[in-house]
Amino acid sequence: MKTPRIAVLGTDCALGKRTTCQFLLQACHESNIKAELIYTGQTGFLQGFKHGFLLDATLNDFVTGELEKAIMECDAISRPEIMLIEGQSSLRNPSGPCGSELILAGDVNGVILVHAIDRDYFEGFEELKLPLPTIEEEIKLIASYGKKTIAVCINSDNKDFDTQTVADQLNLPVVNPIFEKVTPIIEVIKETILQ
Repeated sequence: MKTPRIAVLGTDCALGKRTTCQFLLQACHESNIKAELIYTGQTGFLQGFKHGFLLDATLNDFVTGELEKAIMECDAISRPEIMLIEGQSSLRNPSGPCGSELILAGDVNGVILVHAIDRDYFEGFEELKLPLPTIEEEIKLIASYGKKTIAVCINSDNKDFDTQTVADQLNLPVVNPIFEKVTPIIEVIKETILQ
């Protein structure tokens, strides 16, 4: 299948991956890009997205097959120009690492990484002081799967957080989608994924 796919992954759970997907979908539609979401959680299902499955209710042996089925159905029924695959948990979260299936079985063309910049420890592991990986560390891990991070979304309640400094350090588009438009990410998708 030729329809490109982007995984929207996070460095932790509960930091806005699905919400980021919604901002990206809206921006794609405003840019006349026909985009669809492959949901992987209960909220995406309850919100009425057409394609996906409940990852944490699926036996591990069947996750890759269910993901492939959702992608194939999306392609056949909706015929999008691009698919966004909603991430669950994170590649390293100790309570339920997840993401490698989405990267590999989804055979994604790129990753958009969501990071809670104000968080020091994994959600639920603050007492154990289990440190959250840095953005750079997570980009390296994603690269070890043979995939490229094409953009970063910052989760922060601080509307004055300087995303441009992080963008300059990473040489990637970086936005806080609650306070900033995701247009720079859409431009990268157009230039690198939809060519």
